[in-house]
Amino acid sequence: MSRMAIHRLLLTLPILASAARCPPCGDDGQMACPPTGRAAGESCGGPCDRDGLCAPGLTCAPVDTLKTRVLEFFAPDARSGVCTTREPLAPACVGCPSPAPPDDEGIIDAARWAVATVNAGRNNAHALELVRIASASKQVVAGIKYMLTIEVGESSCANDGRQHEVGACPLLADTQTLLLDVEVVDAPWRTPRYMLLSKALRNAHR
Repeated sequence: MSRMAIHRLLLTLPILASAARCPPCGDDGQMACPPTGRAAGESCGGPCDRDGLCAPGLTCAPVDTLKTRVLEFFAPDARSGVCTTREPLAPACVGCPSPAPPDDEGIIDAARWAVATVNAGRNNAHALELVRIASASKQVVAGIKYMLTIEVGESSCANDGRQHEVGACPLLADTQTLLLDVEVVDAPWRTPRYMLLSKALRNAHR
């Protein structure tokens, strides 16, 4: 940073000291009001927004330079930036559910187990067959919690408690598919490995 730049930066320190309590602006104020309607690519922010306010639909994105770091050190709310159409990135949510690919091997295994478990609790003569995994998300807990929506239908296989391979049991000709919403926790070190937290069968609207 040149001597001139350092000199200019030092001149801003008195402004920074009062940045948290910006005086009124305009005819009755102690300072000129900041320019408004700054276009994309133009400077914005700064102490008391003296660099300007972005036009509607634009965001004042911080610019990472030595000068802005010094300004931010003295007054965190006084950082300068550039008007942009990009929205600021939200911080990652650690431990929150996230979408997962339905063809993931762990999801398929959990879905097959869930369908077999639901079959074990039904008195129907025919077993439900997994048609497809309509949606899936997962969350890291004490293991992995899968939140699945599974399309199922009554098949030609007997409901005898066996867990069939996907596609091994053809659907009955007149069957109406259903959607099975389940939450399953997979903890490989535990016996039994899977735990069914919730289940609900509903009509499929296709």
